Amino acid sequence: MLDIGIYPAFLAYMCLGKPERAQSIIQRSESGVDRMVSAQLSYPDGRQAQLHASFAGHSPTEAYLAFDKGYLRLARRWHMPTELYISRNGEQEQAFPLQWRGNGYNYEIDECFRCLSHGLKESPRWGWKDSEELMSIIELILSGK
Repeated sequence: MLDIGIYPAFLAYMCLGKPERAQSIIQRSESGVDRMVSAQLSYPDGRQAQLHASFAGHSPTEAYLAFDKGYLRLARRWHMPTELYISRNGEQEQAFPLQWRGNGYNYEIDECFRCLSHGLKESPRWGWKDSEELMSIIELILSGK
């Protein structure tokens, strides 16, 4: 969860906020490190997020955001997508190209440099509170409560 699992937890947090509950299945390696995690996050208003992260095999690394009348899909390597797909009312997906540079992590580096250059102790885009809440979600998933 602290390596690749943090990314789907981050997306769920960005889209839905902090959940009230998590149910999870965790497969651990011989060393005790979590090797595969599947989790369902539940929110007070009935929304849900389903997350999966694994070192046990390859997955498409896609993100789906489902809504009442359709869904958005960020294709392979969703943290650095080149296309966004939208389906409305069960229609065939439409692709929309996205401008992207680097491997996705460069945006974090740019923001860190910007904050340091301006003497900021935290980013206004992602503050300490966000980091604390994301870590509390990770802990919630690992505890399965």
